[in-house]
Amino acid sequence: MVGVQSDWRRDLKWTVRLNLGRDDADGHFARLGCELQWRQGDHLATAWSSVQRQPRRRQWIDNFVGDGIGGVDYVFARLDQRTWDLTWRSSVLFDRNSSLELYLQPFLTVGDYADARAWRAPTATSSAPTRPTASR
Repeated sequence: MVGVQSDWRRDLKWTVRLNLGRDDADGHFARLGCELQWRQGDHLATAWSSVQRQPRRRQWIDNFVGDGIGGVDYVFARLDQRTWDLTWRSSVLFDRNSSLELYLQPFLTVGDYADARAWRAPTATSSAPTRPTASR
């Protein structure tokens, strides 16, 4: 992870973070987090953030009748997923024993599947291209 931020002592602070990595199915992800924090006073603070892109090499789609374990084929495909979210957090401190925090996270996510394959078991290491026709 790499990040840059402005002076944390200021009332208005920004942060930008880039996180790159691999998941357990040998896929990769890239997360770009942008955060803006505004401290309106000693008792009120607000923060907003972030965006991410996560291509997954093996994402489960559905199970179909087939030759796998118990007559089931597990269908996985490549998924290129993009998520935009606006995380909003606001905290109000009334006194040392009471505070209120509001947290909202509306988001939009879209993705494209490609290269669907049937796996004989959910943890198998080899697969075959598939065109599933029968449902569970």
